[in-house]
Amino acid sequence: MPRLQGAGVKTFVALSTDKAVKPLNAMGTSKAMMEKLVCSQNQNGGDTKFCCVRYGNVMGSRGSVIPLLNGRSKTTSRSPLPCRR
Repeated sequence: MPRLQGAGVKTFVALSTDKAVKPLNAMGTSKAMMEKLVCSQNQNGGDTKFCCVRYGNVMGSRGSVIPLLNGRSKTTSRSPLPCRR
């Protein structure tokens, strides 16, 4: 991380997924650790800003809503997700 600051990098963005929220295995745990490490770099000072973007419902991942939506789109035009207005 110090090399980023020395190279003049203004912003570092780490990509993660919703598996970091409640990790059930080594991959989820490593994502949670990476998020903590990256975000903690902001406390070290310097000009580089560190942040994480966490994606949810990644296609092909456990618990993804995408297969449900794909299956429903073939049988009905109504969404199984509630719409609050």
